[in-house]
Amino acid sequence: MGLKGYRKVAGLTQAELAAAIGSTQSHVSEYENGARRLETMPAAQFLRLAEILDVNPRMLLTGEIPYHDDEIAAKGRVARARRRYARTQNEDNARRLLAAELVLARLRGEGGFPAPRAANHGRAPSSRSAHRSPSVHHCRTGLFHGAERMAWYPDAFAVDVDIGH
Repeated sequence: MGLKGYRKVAGLTQAELAAAIGSTQSHVSEYENGARRLETMPAAQFLRLAEILDVNPRMLLTGEIPYHDDEIAAKGRVARARRRYARTQNEDNARRLLAAELVLARLRGEGGFPAPRAANHGRAPSSRSAHRSPSVHHCRTGLFHGAERMAWYPDAFAVDVDIGH
C-alpha cells in the first residue's frame, strides 16, 4: 500500500494531511503519484507523516508490512513443532508446540490477544502511538519471560521455552 492508501485508511484528505505535516496539498499529491519521492521529504516531516498515519516509517518507504514475515516464520515453527510432536509425544514437545501456537495466535490477534496494528483505521492519530501493545519483535523475544508468561497455563510454562529464535 502506498502513501495514498495509508492516507485514506487514516481518513484524511490530501489537504488535511498536508496541514498536519506542515506541507502543501500539491506536495502530498506529488508524493502520492510519484512525482516526488518520499526519501526526499525533510526528515522531521517524514517522521511526522509516519506518526500521523500511525505506520512504521519503513512501511512508507518500502510498502513492506513487517508483520507478514513474522507470521510466516511462526507458521513454520508451528508446523515443525507439530511434526516433532507427532514423532515423539512427550511433555517437552507438547510445550514447544503450545508455545509455537501461542506465538502464532498472538501475531494473528486470535485467542484474546490484540492484533498488531499497522494503521489507525480512520481514527485520529493516537497519543499512544509510541506505546502500543507489544510489537511483533517483543512477541518473538519476550512472550514467555517474567510477567508475560501465560497465567492461564502456569504448569505449561514452568520453564522457559526455546522455540528456535
